[in-house]
Amino acid sequence: MKNYISLLALLPITASASEFSYKNLSIGYLNGSAELPSSYLGAAQDLDIEGFQIDGQYEIANNFFGFISYQDGDISLNTVGSVDLTAFTAGLGGYVPLGEHVDLQYGVGYRYSNWEASGFPDQSIGHITANIGLRWSPVEWLEFHPSITQYIPVVDDDFLGAVQATYLDARLYVTASETFQPFIGVTCNLQEDSKNITGNLVVFQAGMRLSF
Repeated sequence: MKNYISLLALLPITASASEFSYKNLSIGYLNGSAELPSSYLGAAQDLDIEGFQIDGQYEIANNFFGFISYQDGDISLNTVGSVDLTAFTAGLGGYVPLGEHVDLQYGVGYRYSNWEASGFPDQSIGHITANIGLRWSPVEWLEFHPSITQYIPVVDDDFLGAVQATYLDARLYVTASETFQPFIGVTCNLQEDSKNITGNLVVFQAGMRLSF
C-alpha cells in the first residue's frame, strides 16, 4: 500500500488536455476459472465463474474523474453447488497525458463484496483499491488499457477472510466509432496472500463501451 501511495504522490497534477474521453459507460460479460484450496471445504475445488460487469467514469474536473464498478456473478463449485457474488467499487481517479496518444491513469477506491451460498452465512468483505495503468492508442481505431490493481483489506469476516492481492487487467477496445466501442479483456492475479480463498484466477471479458 505504501508503495502505491508513494507512486501516486509523485504524479504531476498540472492540468493538461487528453485525447481520450473520461465520460463513459461499459457493460461486459465475464467468464473464467479459479481454484479453491482444500483448507476451506476439505478438498480442492475447481471454480467456474460467469457473470457481468458494469463500469463507469465521469470527468469531474480537468485531469480528474470519479469511477464506479458493479459485478454480479455465479461461481460454480464441484461439490457444494454455486456461490452468488456481488461487488461494488467506487472511487476517484486522475490522468496525466504522457504523449499525444497515451495517458497515465490512476485511482483509489473502496470495494464492497458480498458472497451468498446455500448452507453458509452471507459473507461481506471490504477492500481499499489502488490502481495505475495506461490508456494507449497505437493506431486510430484501437485503444489498449493495461492496469494493475492492489487490494488492501479493511473489512473482514469469520469464514472467508479479506486478504491482500494484486491483479492485472488488460482491455483492448475497437474505437472506430466515437460512441460505441466493443472490447475484449482478461483479468488475472499477479500476487496474492497465502490465505486468499482463491488462486490461479483468470477471467475473460467481452462487452461494449459507450463514450460521451
